Amino acid sequence: MFRPESHNVNLKKWILLSFVATLISGCMTKTVIVDRAIVHNMTGQVITDVLVVHEPTGKTGATNRILQGKNLEIGFPETGLLAKRAVISWRDHEGVMHSKTIVIPPVGDKQDVKARSLTYVIMPEGSVSVSLQ
Repeated sequence: MFRPESHNVNLKKWILLSFVATLISGCMTKTVIVDRAIVHNMTGQVITDVLVVHEPTGKTGATNRILQGKNLEIGFPETGLLAKRAVISWRDHEGVMHSKTIVIPPVGDKQDVKARSLTYVIMPEGSVSVSLQ
């Protein structure tokens, strides 16, 4: 026999358990602290109109040019890294526009205490790598 009052009690317990599980998993989320972003130009040529857009946060960084073998380093107040991917675009020495979307590497299995840098490397063939250092 179905008893509505026992169904409501089970539903309330299930909702409470789901809420607690969500809260615990949120507290266990690893956050890496970053205090700078670095873009290395390893293309062998000057690149211009360099733009980095982090998604889904919408945080951006840009510069007019990066000389060959040089880098752009942008420091900022320490903050938790919330971005999941980045879109990097630049114009090569022939004026051709390039754009790459890359996934930001996952955080390790423990919380970081010291701030790290988010480093992008643009290679000669147009590929882009990203690392946390």
